[in-house]
Amino acid sequence: MSKSHFLNLRGISTAIVFMLVGMNPLFPSGVGAAGGASTQQVFTVDLQKVIDQATIAQSARTDLQSEMKKREGALAEKRGAIEKLKADLQKQVSLLSSAAVAERQEAITKRERELAADFEAQRDELGRKSDAQMRKIFAQIDVVLAELAKDKDNAIIIERDPRLVLYAAPALDITPEVVKRLNQKKLG
Repeated sequence: MSKSHFLNLRGISTAIVFMLVGMNPLFPSGVGAAGGASTQQVFTVDLQKVIDQATIAQSARTDLQSEMKKREGALAEKRGAIEKLKADLQKQVSLLSSAAVAERQEAITKRERELAADFEAQRDELGRKSDAQMRKIFAQIDVVLAELAKDKDNAIIIERDPRLVLYAAPALDITPEVVKRLNQKKLG
């Protein structure tokens, strides 16, 4: 992406924010705090930091990693059994008929396919579980953000995204407060 294209996108994002502020009924005739007609503030939150620091997200991540290790152990056992079958076949190949060798190779190939299918199924299931946990976490984050906005006189809270927010005073960053409130909640 060229620099001019990037700057153009950044300008569009900034224009969208100003349009939203202009359409906000709490800003009379589009006049914000700079015009003196409103005291409503715009706060920022770094959602990635919230996810990294919130206890419920760390707990969900730990649970998922624990389950992944258990499943990897089971798959490793199956993989070990297949490797043992391959080693046994190599030792016995000179003693077996070609039909018996082909039969054992086919059995090994079948087990390898089953192992690959098990791996895919477990990866998909863990992905679904991870997505479900993230939806629950974001639902809790939404509740906390709504509470904070209300506590701050219906403030506007936007994600601290460098493509959208060129600069925000550190005092307007409510990420630590979001993490604190989120840590006081239980994941439902």
